[in-house]
Amino acid sequence: TENSALLVSGKLMEYMASGNPVLCLGNPEGDAAHLLKNFNTAAVIARKDIDETHSFIEIIFTQWKNKISQKINPGIHQYSRRETAHQLAELIQSITAKK
Repeated sequence: TENSALLVSGKLMEYMASGNPVLCLGNPEGDAAHLLKNFNTAAVIARKDIDETHSFIEIIFTQWKNKISQKINPGIHQYSRRETAHQLAELIQSITAKK
């Protein structure tokens, strides 16, 4: 979409929290890309970049085939819906407590 540079979906957060490799087809300069750049088995690739998409899938498949760990990073649970909802609840409570 036009706003994809500014969008980090809840579904993306769930994929991250799973700890599994993540391939996101979208804006490589968008917010999702900035979030995923810190993870070793995640990438945001432009929809039309077939070669880079192929390379990423091949790397992940080869790692899986050779039984190389593909877990993203420890502490990734912070991106689960449960944890983000908890953080939002704490933020709302802190704001209402100040009034």
